[in-house]
Amino acid sequence: MDISRLPADARDRRRAEIREFLRSRRARVTPEEMGMPAGSGRRTPGLRREEVAVLAGVGVSFEGPARTRVFAAVGIVTGAGLAMGAMAAGALADALGWRAFFGLHAILISFVILLPLLPNYLLVSNGSSSRSAGVTMLWMTLPILLTPLLAGRLVRWGLSTRAVFGLSLVCLTTGVAWLAAVLRPGVDTATLAGPLIVLGAGVGLNFGLVDGAVLTVVAPEATGTAAGFLNTVRLGSEAVVIAAAGSALVNVTRARLDDDLGAFPAYRGSAGGLVNSVNAGDLTGPLSELPPGIQPAFTDFVTHGLTDAWQAVLWVSAAVCAVLSVAIHRMLAEPRRKTSAGDEPHATPNDEPARTLPSRRPSKLWPARAGGNHVTTGPTEPQP
Repeated sequence: MDISRLPADARDRRRAEIREFLRSRRARVTPEEMGMPAGSGRRTPGLRREEVAVLAGVGVSFEGPARTRVFAAVGIVTGAGLAMGAMAAGALADALGWRAFFGLHAILISFVILLPLLPNYLLVSNGSSSRSAGVTMLWMTLPILLTPLLAGRLVRWGLSTRAVFGLSLVCLTTGVAWLAAVLRPGVDTATLAGPLIVLGAGVGLNFGLVDGAVLTVVAPEATGTAAGFLNTVRLGSEAVVIAAAGSALVNVTRARLDDDLGAFPAYRGSAGGLVNSVNAGDLTGPLSELPPGIQPAFTDFVTHGLTDAWQAVLWVSAAVCAVLSVAIHRMLAEPRRKTSAGDEPHATPNDEPARTLPSRRPSKLWPARAGGNHVTTGPTEPQP
């Protein structure tokens, strides 16, 4: 029944009845009955509001293929934000100017601007506008709209989560190395499309899937903590890596430009100011201090130095990705059971391997089973 169509007094009375019914039901259920820690300092009977919220969370409301589809949808929505973010940022910067653009972000209390570094390179090396640089970044962000759904389908078709993560890591490593190989001043969009698409696919394959994988190995009451910790690690590592990459680009670019900057005595600025400007995507300011006849040679000098710095950072990043890919793939391997000396490893009938289901805290919904919290499934002998 739709209570919104009732008269005001009847609607308020019905809402009060529903509220009292839910409160009474909540008061009759204890945390222990639901397999949750009771804690201390409880002033009300039954479950607290936050405990009800944990029990109603997405992570425990969906299981198996349904959970995979839910987190694939989360990845698609995140990818949509990434795909539109870079292009919208470029359009706003062109339309409003940089001061108004950053002022708008401050007013909206916005978080980290996505994909901040490569568009700055395109502004300097290609002379691109902010809008065209944002459109170029769509080659990397648009695949993130599709690949989370693909990852979910691959898992449902029988590919292991470890294999999908491995494919994601291979795409990321290949994309970074490919980008390092093709990056040069004046590079066209068609040349950048290949590595950017591969990078976007690598990012999208683990969007959503990693959330679902984490929530399958924790107890239901810990899903909120696990999701919060995962997002903290994800966003925190992104911030640290972006800062580290930006710092490395500034330092390497300065090393490339510092020695030969004396060949342009007409330039009165400092090497540090020049490096900061070009890494922020601004070459127009330094060029305005030079006579027109020197500007082409100075542009060539700066763009080649910046490209050398980018290639150095990208090759190091590719090497780090390769090492981490191997380490992560090994860590995701199924643990082997240890047997005591002289014991034969246990095998199920018909030589089918045993499967260990995730443990859950005993409760009315998930009662304790004989033999511990883990249940080994497989063919069994008929009981007499």
